[in-house]
Amino acid sequence: KSPKPPGRPTADCLFEDASRDKITALKVWNVNEVNGVVAAFNVQGSTWSRRLRRFIRFPSPKPVRVAIAPRLVADERFQPGPSGRRFVVYSFRAGDVHPPMRAEDVLQGKALASGEWEIYTVAPVLSSAIDNQSGDAVTWAALGATDMMNG
Repeated sequence: KSPKPPGRPTADCLFEDASRDKITALKVWNVNEVNGVVAAFNVQGSTWSRRLRRFIRFPSPKPVRVAIAPRLVADERFQPGPSGRRFVVYSFRAGDVHPPMRAEDVLQGKALASGEWEIYTVAPVLSSAIDNQSGDAVTWAALGATDMMNG
C-alpha cells in the first residue's frame, strides 16, 4: 500500500493570492479510499513579512465565500464525464449535507470569517443492483463518521 499523498491546492486558487486579494479562500484537496476532501481556509489578512521574518496580520479582513465543486478534487473519480456521476457534499463544521450534484456543479458554501476553516467531504453516490420486481435501486453516499474530521 502506498503512503497517503499530501494535500494539494485546488486549481481555482493555485494562481490567486489567498492572503491578500480579499476574495479567495485557500483550498486544499486530497482523497482517501472512497471520498474526496476539500479543506477551505480564510487566510486573508495574514502574510509573511520578509523584512520582519514573521507572519503579520492586516486589520479587519473581510469574510470570503467558498465555492466547492466535486471536480476540485483533482482525481479522475471526481471529474466530469459521460457517466453523469453524482456526489454528495458534507460540510464538517456546519454539519450540512448538500443534495446530490454533478462533478461540474458548484456549491456556494458559507462565508468564512478571517481565520475560519471548513472541511468538505465529497462522496460519490453509489447504487445497488436494481430490484427486478419493483425496478428500484438503493442509492447512498458513504460520508464516514460525521463527528470526526475526514482523513
